[in-house]
Amino acid sequence: MIMALSIEQPKQEDCNHPGEEPHLRDKLSPELLTVLEACQVLRISRWTLYDLIRSRAIETIKIGRIRRIPISSISRYIRRKLSEDLE
Repeated sequence: MIMALSIEQPKQEDCNHPGEEPHLRDKLSPELLTVLEACQVLRISRWTLYDLIRSRAIETIKIGRIRRIPISSISRYIRRKLSEDLE
């Protein structure tokens, strides 16, 4: 007999910390992005982002097995590219 598992998504109120204003999390911008989020911000493919990471054009951090991209790293990359294009 095969049983199906149902995984419930956490409700928004479950994500808030005690004493935190409801939906405050929605108002804050994240300091760290996932690979997918960074791809969306830069409007590039995952492969292109990984090439930029491998070439050290974009800095990342690892938290356990998870790779995150600081917003500041993306901002520095964009500024570098803009200055290169202006030269």
